[in-house]
Amino acid sequence: MLQPASAIQYNGLTFSRDGSYIFYSAAEQGSMTSAIYKIAVFGGEKRRLANDADGPITFSPNGDRFAFVRGESSLMVANVDGDDPKVLATADKGNAWWLPVWVPDGKRIVSGLYMPQDNMHHLVEVAIDSGRVAEITSPPWPRINGLAWLPDGRGILVCGRAPEDQFFQVWKLSYPDGKLSKVTNDATTYEGLSIAADGNSAISVQINRLANIWIADEANLSAARQITTETGRDEGLSGLTWTPEGGILYTARIGGIQDIWSVNRDGSENRQLTFNSRSNFSPVMSPDGRYIVFVSTRSGDPNIWRMNRDGADPVQLTSDPGIEVHPAMSPDGRWVYYHLEDTNNKMAIWKVGIDGGPAVRLTDVESSWTETSPDGKTIAFKYGPMAQGEAAKIALMSTDGGGIQQLNFPAVASSKFFRWSSDGRSLIYVEGAAGPGRVWSQPLAGGEPKLLAEFKDKQIYALDVSSRGSGIVLSLGSETSEALMISNF
Repeated sequence: MLQPASAIQYNGLTFSRDGSYIFYSAAEQGSMTSAIYKIAVFGGEKRRLANDADGPITFSPNGDRFAFVRGESSLMVANVDGDDPKVLATADKGNAWWLPVWVPDGKRIVSGLYMPQDNMHHLVEVAIDSGRVAEITSPPWPRINGLAWLPDGRGILVCGRAPEDQFFQVWKLSYPDGKLSKVTNDATTYEGLSIAADGNSAISVQINRLANIWIADEANLSAARQITTETGRDEGLSGLTWTPEGGILYTARIGGIQDIWSVNRDGSENRQLTFNSRSNFSPVMSPDGRYIVFVSTRSGDPNIWRMNRDGADPVQLTSDPGIEVHPAMSPDGRWVYYHLEDTNNKMAIWKVGIDGGPAVRLTDVESSWTETSPDGKTIAFKYGPMAQGEAAKIALMSTDGGGIQQLNFPAVASSKFFRWSSDGRSLIYVEGAAGPGRVWSQPLAGGEPKLLAEFKDKQIYALDVSSRGSGIVLSLGSETSEALMISNF
């Protein structure tokens, strides 16, 4: 073990050119910034090389320099020992560098560049001698998680998701003509890329995931029972919710496309509600059961939409530039609360009427993930970070706006999601990004959280608590992964 287990997030592992050292980035728990370190492959003391630096790094062909990203906007180059760091290129406001890789000829770096104008990652090359940035011939990508150059410099392997596909696959992009071909083509997802020195093979991690819908009583969550059994659909992974009469809305992927489905609590009448309209997720239902409010990319950016409960008559409610996600309904059904990440990567809570009209901004601080209380009087949300390196908090605010009450619940704030309990006295949250999933209840009055359930062999991808006594619905599942060698590409 090179480093002992601790509350630190490690990522971006890269071997030095001679194989003697491992370079990696790490962030303390709750910190919003990371640093670059190196450590000998046989252990020893780690050495910090760069602060406020994101990994993975990429080495020059002769290994004397490495490049990294600082604060998303700066593409940096430093000597192999971390000395003489320089800004090679600066992204326009709101854009962000992503996964830079040094070209084999040593003269350029190719990187993903996220542009909020179209919510896509573009591939660009940056000249080492001048810092000039130019887009290369490639389609834009919704997401990329791996880039690797072929040793002859005539092509790039891209582990990415195409606009029409929800799974990450490995692609070959020829350079400089930009001819694109699929290397993998299956119903799993791939993560990361590393290519052999001879260019004849590559490795990537293939992830197989099974997620289904389960329900349980709030008072006996450990006795959850499974109500759907389909495989390969990522059921509920991108949202689920109770309907007023005790049915369930959830997301599922068919052929890689994400849509909204409905099912009864006994597993009957499982049916699809959205069709042929790009990605649709995060469904919630109006309290009167008339409308389903959800997020869709059918018009480009993720925006808030409304449709009838049978999926008919879709209406776009918001269209502000940026990313509008995670809707929550007011109990009287008049308002939809959501958070908007604008083109400057700033997030705030907004609301819009169920019939559309001008949207109203409710917070002036960095804030996200809205949840309305069962009585409709309070919004709980993630608040902050207010300063670089500061952890997010949980805060409460009246649905009419006004003062913000901060709560010192770090476990809730670090959870990937949370919900109100049915009585409005606690917040329900999860622990366990991988491995046993635990559900906790944190009383708003303070005190120690209570463990509600532990699923030792499953992960918790999503959950919702009914305010009408229907219980808790969960997306539960498991993941297996294996490193695969890919050749003949």
